[in-house]
Amino acid sequence: GLSAATGKPLIGVNHLGGHALTPRLTDGLQFPYLMLLVSGGHCQFLIARGPDDFSRIGGTIDDAPGEAFDKTARLLGLVQPGGPAVQKEAALGDPKRFRFPRPMLDRAGCDMSFSGLKTAVLRARNEVMTDDTIRLQDVRDLCSGFQSAVVDVLVEKSRRALTLYLAENPSYSCPCRCRWRCCEYSHSRRIRDCLRRNECAIHRPAPRALHGQCGNDCLCRIGAF
Repeated sequence: GLSAATGKPLIGVNHLGGHALTPRLTDGLQFPYLMLLVSGGHCQFLIARGPDDFSRIGGTIDDAPGEAFDKTARLLGLVQPGGPAVQKEAALGDPKRFRFPRPMLDRAGCDMSFSGLKTAVLRARNEVMTDDTIRLQDVRDLCSGFQSAVVDVLVEKSRRALTLYLAENPSYSCPCRCRWRCCEYSHSRRIRDCLRRNECAIHRPAPRALHGQCGNDCLCRIGAF
């Protein structure tokens, strides 16, 4: 409507492309590189070969991790956004008390699913509630078990994505040449360890670059034009 009313050109911008091109601006990375985008609404593995050349090799088929964290927080009466709230309580909980499923690890490929974890958390919560109340330690243990399940899935699927990437780009298997983009996830340490075992480097954005979409739109335009 604004374009038609003002006579200004309408230029489509893929904001996920902005995410994918961010390390070009922040770290000066050269193509190609492998990217893991984990945000509130998206989770996918991309091989970036050029400003408009991306291959999606896997991703979530339903909820993104951020959505799963938000829903888990609501079930446990925690504040929103759910990621920081669940992470805070998880740090004080026992990750082994509740053994939640690791969805789709029994299937080949890099696709993921997190919606079932919400149902698993709901059932476990109902089992420990008494008179519609739940103890704080139960909340912490549920958060810790849930977060551990998400991390396990991300680490294993990241390992598989790296295998696919290195098969396509064998010359990038030397130290610090495999380029990885890890966004908005507090437990990227385990992913970093996975990459370092394969002699690859990880590039993670500064916290200030993880919020808002305007910057990503600009990054996409810079990369594309």
